[in-house]
Amino acid sequence: EDLGEDLEEEEDVGKREAIAEEMEELGEEMEGLGEEMEELGEEMEALGNESVNELLEKLKDLGIESEEISKISGGVKNGLKNKIGLTEGKLIANCTFANSQTRYYADEPEDEEDIVTTDDISKNNWLRYNRSEGLYFQINGVFQSPNIKGSSFYGGVGRAFHRNEYQWTLGLEQLVFNNICQFYAEVFNKSITHDAWRVWDGENSLSTVFRRQDYLDWYNGRGYRTAGFIHIKNYVSIGAEYNQFTQSEMNNVLEGDKFREAYHVQEGDNIFLKTMISAGYPVKLSVRDKFQMYSTIIRTSSMENADINYSNDHLYFNILVPYAEKLNFNIKIMTGASDVSESTYLDNGYRQNIFEIGGEGTVRGYDWKGLSSSHYQLTALEVWLGSVGVFYDRAI
Repeated sequence: EDLGEDLEEEEDVGKREAIAEEMEELGEEMEGLGEEMEELGEEMEALGNESVNELLEKLKDLGIESEEISKISGGVKNGLKNKIGLTEGKLIANCTFANSQTRYYADEPEDEEDIVTTDDISKNNWLRYNRSEGLYFQINGVFQSPNIKGSSFYGGVGRAFHRNEYQWTLGLEQLVFNNICQFYAEVFNKSITHDAWRVWDGENSLSTVFRRQDYLDWYNGRGYRTAGFIHIKNYVSIGAEYNQFTQSEMNNVLEGDKFREAYHVQEGDNIFLKTMISAGYPVKLSVRDKFQMYSTIIRTSSMENADINYSNDHLYFNILVPYAEKLNFNIKIMTGASDVSESTYLDNGYRQNIFEIGGEGTVRGYDWKGLSSSHYQLTALEVWLGSVGVFYDRAI
């Protein structure tokens, strides 16, 4: 019996030793398998990145914009978590979005096919020369928070040297709910013009220097504005903007027989609410290989506590059709109506809240802002053959 027990104990010891050896071998095999799985994961990640990049390139070739690609990719490329916010050490710039106020204070890179981050943005300083300000220079900046998604602080400080005056603008913009809602508030003491959409600032400055004739009409405003918008797919926007500022005339500081007279405005508190709806993006004539459309309807109404009383509606529609490689059609329709009386703009010369057309940007061939009315309708057709354009303008 004793011998049997000894043999049984020796057998158990042998089994335990055998099991230990097998476990050790299994551990080595598992360690090797882990290394192989890690290598396989790296290969799959590299392959996945290459596949995603190839897919995105194909989407671009099909004419899908970078914003749409970002939606389709689901935030895969470059670890993008959402359309605006933090990426791998990168921050998507607010000025990527069409209705962002920061677009006026920062320059995007010329190549807009890639996702624009704050690293791609450079400040857009302003330099202009006109009869109302003389030489004007403003230093601008945009500061976007890496901790609060969609939040930007923007503005600038400038000086009108011939007037010996400083101007400034400070604003805060916030995009929330995945960019569906946009809010901004802005305080300012600045020169205001309603003509910038018709004549580029640089073109007006060159005309002032070499022809001693300028076109933009300016007046001063000191106050604030605040707005809220709802954006659908960053394409359709609905919102309202409240403005309250004290406005005053700006006399001419440059002398010349060809200069227009100082722009006359009713001085006092200009308080109004602007409601608007827009679809699309402003048409760029420099891009003629893509279909473009932009339309906006704006109603502006003064408030009861304002010193200036008025109300006007304005419709703008613009479409560019790339018919063929070197044949494009650019069509514009504008119409507006205002309740300002004839005595206000004909007898007193206050044309701020009516419509002035004529000259570049409207009815070409007529004198600049030579037609003034409380109601108007304008149709413009441009046919572009490469870099040569033929246009037809008609106004009522």
